[in-house]
Amino acid sequence: MARRRANAELGEVEELGLQLTPMIDVIFQLLIFFMVNIKFRTLEGLLKAFLPRADSTPQPPSLQKDQVFIKITEASPGNLMLLVNNQPLAGTTEKQKYQSLEQKLNTIKTSFAEMPPVIIDADARLPYKYVVYALNVCGKLDLENVMFMFPER
Repeated sequence: MARRRANAELGEVEELGLQLTPMIDVIFQLLIFFMVNIKFRTLEGLLKAFLPRADSTPQPPSLQKDQVFIKITEASPGNLMLLVNNQPLAGTTEKQKYQSLEQKLNTIKTSFAEMPPVIIDADARLPYKYVVYALNVCGKLDLENVMFMFPER
């Protein structure tokens, strides 16, 4: 609503109104500011993996000469066990075990002209960080053919 104010000296009537133009300018300035300063969340990493279907039945691991089988399980709560082709890896701490995994995979990689596929079989109750550690070791060695066993229920 407009108010009227009488100017006593001139006898003129002045209408007061709401100035929308500065408000619209400020809104557009804020909009541009937020659009320029927005940061989109980037993907932390890209995992190229072909996972088995949920309807498939778990197959027992059959060791072949042309594949590397990594078994990750807990021997007891808090005691991680890593096996490569059914041979336990040396080390008392997790870091030492994953370093020996890296050394073992590196020796296997250098002994073959083409690296055989790596199959990771992790216990279903195992925290995912242990599987990610094994994947990081495979990524560090540029191993591309990494597969997962379907966990038993």
